[in-house]
Amino acid sequence: MIPLDWKLRYRLDLVLKDLTSGKTGVKTVAIIPPNYGASRLALSSLILSDYVVKLASSPEATEMFVVGDLKIRPSLRNRFQLQNPLSAYVQLYNVGLDQTTMAPALTINYRVSRDSQLVVEWIEQGGESIDYFSPGRVILLKALRTQNLEPGRYQLAIDISDQITSQSASVSQEFELVEP
Repeated sequence: MIPLDWKLRYRLDLVLKDLTSGKTGVKTVAIIPPNYGASRLALSSLILSDYVVKLASSPEATEMFVVGDLKIRPSLRNRFQLQNPLSAYVQLYNVGLDQTTMAPALTINYRVSRDSQLVVEWIEQGGESIDYFSPGRVILLKALRTQNLEPGRYQLAIDISDQITSQSASVSQEFELVEP
């Protein structure tokens, strides 16, 4: 990870080469870092993955797909096989900490819907999916069971309510389940 200053805009130039044809292409993308103000509850992008491994320790050097002590391979197409595990990863910023326990007090609602109809819902009061927390951020990692779902397109929505600061935030992502 490379920290970026939210006050600046960045440009990413990708040069791609097709090994079969030998043709080369250039893609330029603007990167505008989000401003996670000092007091507002904010969320990172939601990452869906079929491969998450907890490492024994954080690696010394930067490694691809490693965030802290987690190796998480993001799905670019958000397409998953029904029998494979499906995990949701998101980071929260500016979460309040309970002054007696020094831990966050969150209500987390995970909703899977299909064609705008709720299919399954998990509500957490005790922070079961909190993988890590510090005064600056909270990492949520939730394994979702898909065995009882039919093949098709779905949407995962995560609603977070901070009981300390009385703030809330939401993030959602579409995904597809296919037969193995």
